[in-house]
Amino acid sequence: MRRAPGREAGAVSATLLAKLAAVLAVTGGAASAGWVAAAPARPTPDPVATARAWIDDPLDGTVLPPGPVEVVAHATDPDGVVELVLSVDGEELATRPAGGERLARASFVWEPSDDGSYELRVVGRDRSGDEGEPGTAAVLVSADAEVPAGRSATTTPATTAPGETTTTVPETTTTTIAGPSTTRPGPPATSAPPGTAPPVTPPPATTSVTAPPVPTTAPATTTTQPCPGSVTPVVPVGGAVVSGDITFGWSYSGCAPSGFTLRIEEAGIPRVEVSASGSPYVLSAGRLGCRGSFTWQVAPVAGGTTGSWSAEVPFTLVGC
Repeated sequence: MRRAPGREAGAVSATLLAKLAAVLAVTGGAASAGWVAAAPARPTPDPVATARAWIDDPLDGTVLPPGPVEVVAHATDPDGVVELVLSVDGEELATRPAGGERLARASFVWEPSDDGSYELRVVGRDRSGDEGEPGTAAVLVSADAEVPAGRSATTTPATTAPGETTTTVPETTTTTIAGPSTTRPGPPATSAPPGTAPPVTPPPATTSVTAPPVPTTAPATTTTQPCPGSVTPVVPVGGAVVSGDITFGWSYSGCAPSGFTLRIEEAGIPRVEVSASGSPYVLSAGRLGCRGSFTWQVAPVAGGTTGSWSAEVPFTLVGC
């Protein structure tokens, strides 16, 4: 009797399935049989995928002395940052162009009007004018704050140009101290009769106290200051990238100067040399051609004599 082909094939298939199930049960299932599910790949985060800004310096909670403060900030935007904007206590103070890159850096010079608490805010804008998440820093300006190296805590407003200040050293003071004068009385004079020798007067008794015959004056004490003194550059800091009009600031130690000379060079060749009555001094970016890599230094002038030049500080100008 012949078997139906379909029924025989079905029986064979059932037998194979039963054997396969037994093998999987013994070896641990699909993983033992070489079936491994691939884990989904994790996407690499893009550091500039978010439009946001942050302040590098000064940091939140910083206590600052009075005087010019350089504010350094960064901003990111996937559509490109065209400008960074600095605001203080909600009032917009300055804007710096950024060139449309996805990551941008800018520096600002801010001078507090008085002691107290301030909130600094920096935000980046894209080509559409949309702003990203702002960066903020709360700072305190106090005359009791410790002065960082390179910053002058006391400045006197200049009289020749608005917005300029210079540090004034107090005048030299001379003090004279008069020493005590002590005089010992001598013996009374003795008159001898005419024709007789005067009596011999014994010397006065020696005592342990000796006084000078004349008043003694101590040498005058004089405090002098170097003239001209020394200058320390403050802003722009070394390696700063700036745009627009440039504010140069420095601190000074020494006698009262009559002014300062500011020199800017490009590749070792002087480009600008100007006289300034004090710090800070603002220079138009157009005088440097709006772009390039430069160095700056400053020297004091007193009594017609130019003092030593400060160290050269490099900076980059990226636009007007």
